[in-house]
Amino acid sequence: MAMESPFFLTKVECPVCKTINEFENIKVGAYIEEDHDTDFCPVGRQWRNPKYEVYNPLLFFMATCENCLYTREFNQAFKDWKNDNAFRSYRLKPIQTRHLEALAVDGSVLKMLGQARDPQLNPFATAVTKFLLGIYDELLLEHPRKLDLGRFYLRIAWLYRENFGQAPVAAADDPSHFAYDIEKAYAKLKQARDYLTLNVNTISQLVDEAFTKNNPSGSGNVEFLTVQENFKSELTRINELQNALNGAIGEMAQAVEKNSRLRLDSAPQSERGAVAYGGFASFEEFIREVKSRWEYAPVNEQEALLYAIEFYKSALEDGHEIQPGNQQIQATYLIAELSRRIGRNTEAKLYFNNTIKAGQQFVFDNRGDQTRTALARKIIDLAVAQGKSNLEASRGN
Repeated sequence: MAMESPFFLTKVECPVCKTINEFENIKVGAYIEEDHDTDFCPVGRQWRNPKYEVYNPLLFFMATCENCLYTREFNQAFKDWKNDNAFRSYRLKPIQTRHLEALAVDGSVLKMLGQARDPQLNPFATAVTKFLLGIYDELLLEHPRKLDLGRFYLRIAWLYRENFGQAPVAAADDPSHFAYDIEKAYAKLKQARDYLTLNVNTISQLVDEAFTKNNPSGSGNVEFLTVQENFKSELTRINELQNALNGAIGEMAQAVEKNSRLRLDSAPQSERGAVAYGGFASFEEFIREVKSRWEYAPVNEQEALLYAIEFYKSALEDGHEIQPGNQQIQATYLIAELSRRIGRNTEAKLYFNNTIKAGQQFVFDNRGDQTRTALARKIIDLAVAQGKSNLEASRGN
């Protein structure tokens, strides 16, 4: 007798292109998880129907529109987006405009990611790709949800871990830290260059309007002409410097990419992949090409954890996305534990201490409510244990 499918289908209209998609939902009880790692990664999963053992449930965590590739976490909020006034008022229009603009570009990262998906032949790579599509869409917004981005990157790290095995804790001087920091600093440099270009163009337009369009009668005034020439001369000089800057940044891009690829050459063979994906010989080659075009693509577990830390910290510092209490305690703990896993022991120590202090205060303030404090007490125990491991590792460095 054939075993029951672990899925049921739900129809959802895409907010961007209005296509009706049917997405797979995992039935309650379709699989069990025996345990969880110290960063809450599920361990020991078993599907009730053995046919689906090859699939990680995270493959179905994100929903991608088959027409326009818009991707979002497949939760109740997405299913009911038409009744979400905040989404419809503040997020829908900008995501529609920016997503469709990106989709219209030939060879865009959005198209590259969306067209590579192959859940049958490569469910691992497809799961990672769907998370990246969701991250791409979230980052199109002026005010992306940092907590969601942190959650997405953490789950990408879990996918890498399951596929390639547990990554060793990186030493504090591991080259991967420097490569990541260089890539992020390079991204900020390009962003600053773009802001400079925008401001120079604005000044040029204002000068043109002030001295040409709106003041034709002043053309005979010697002082007026002198000021006009001064502006034009300095703008010309700035344009020349911009051209030189753009050339240097372009040359630096090659060095950044080479630095990234050198790490690939030294990676264990088990992490290089053997299944073709997205027109490349392996997922590893595919994700490297994506990263060369879009800096937010992590190529391994450690990089995914670094991005997760970055966005969890931003969400925590912002103060609007993370609620005081259990959620804040959990976020602080994750920053600590993920920092420990990548060898940033000093930062890990700070956040482990903050977790324990905040957790103990929360438990004390709510000492009459065992249910409310259950998670906080569990996280305190984890923070104490992992804090000891972190201290031992820092002494050994």
